Amino acid sequence: MHKAIGGLAKLAVAGGAVAAVVPSLSTAAGAYPEDVHSCSSKNLTYYFGTEWGNNSQTIQAQSWSRAAIALWNTPLDNNASQLASVQETGSGVVVHHAVAPADYNYGESGCSLGAPYVILNTSYLGDQKFVWQVARHEFGHLLGMEHTGSKDSWIDGLNPPTMATCIDKSTFQSSNVLSGDDYAYLNWLDSATSGRQLHPNYGFEQSNAFWNLTGSGAISAASGTGYPGPGILRYKSAGFNSSYAYNTINLATGNDNQSYRAIGNWKVGGAGDSGHIDVQLYRQTITYGGSSSCAYAGGLSSLNNPSYSGAYVLTSAAGTDIFGNTGWQNLTGGWGSPGVNNGYKMQIRVNGFASNSSGPTYMFLDNVWGDGT
Repeated sequence: MHKAIGGLAKLAVAGGAVAAVVPSLSTAAGAYPEDVHSCSSKNLTYYFGTEWGNNSQTIQAQSWSRAAIALWNTPLDNNASQLASVQETGSGVVVHHAVAPADYNYGESGCSLGAPYVILNTSYLGDQKFVWQVARHEFGHLLGMEHTGSKDSWIDGLNPPTMATCIDKSTFQSSNVLSGDDYAYLNWLDSATSGRQLHPNYGFEQSNAFWNLTGSGAISAASGTGYPGPGILRYKSAGFNSSYAYNTINLATGNDNQSYRAIGNWKVGGAGDSGHIDVQLYRQTITYGGSSSCAYAGGLSSLNNPSYSGAYVLTSAAGTDIFGNTGWQNLTGGWGSPGVNNGYKMQIRVNGFASNSSGPTYMFLDNVWGDGT
């Protein structure tokens, strides 16, 4: 068994509170911190240690682990390329299971000393939700993801992110999924575009996942060539301000006072189309209650008990009139700083309409995101 050494190992405390022993990274640096003890590669291979054997429980736990680890292959860059690759090949990261030491850790990982490794707690191998969460979490560390902070980020509290510091075991998801926050984190660290993207699925290579519509209108994935990848979102509104498409994440911004902006690419379907379009980045203040410590057996429930203060405030916006140009057009807003607070709920919105002689028509969108310095 590889034991925790200094600040190199990542671990999860009993009750499911996923914790680190790296105090200097307990508060997010920028939107998403980078793990200085990662494997410094987005192309990882792994295999299971010999202690797994061939009994029914360990065979099942390996199957759950494979399914969880494989999810890190799914987030795509704006050109439809994989952001990371994690493959089982018989070499590379060795995945162990072992009885936890006295500090009740659920799992740990490391890449800086000797062979890279992940350890899952033997005591919980029969718990499918545990295996999913911890296997994803530890490989997230090896891919460069630190905990989002003692005040964690997540999307509307519905699906706790894989890399959250404190998740009570009762909140482990009943399905094996990455959250939108996980997608956004990998984009922030590894996208090939300039800037640092805050929102998941901004290139629409994964359909319209993570996007929603409020008000009247229609939003759907469309076939065709995007900008620059194949993904396009088709969006139609009955009139300006009557509806908007949106994508939301919660950021534990800490005290970084970071700047953000809105960016989008769009085009219309026909030369006779006219109208207007805006891409906007809004924020709402989040205040975290409860303890920020994970160092006890029960973990933290309700993800530090967040509360939202006041209405959304516009941080950055870019807009233009539509003059029937069917080529891709770029919108880039100016940098705006939300200030200093516990965190912000950041929402990117697409607001506008296009019409022709027959009435409202579709606009096409690709690479729409909130960007951070």
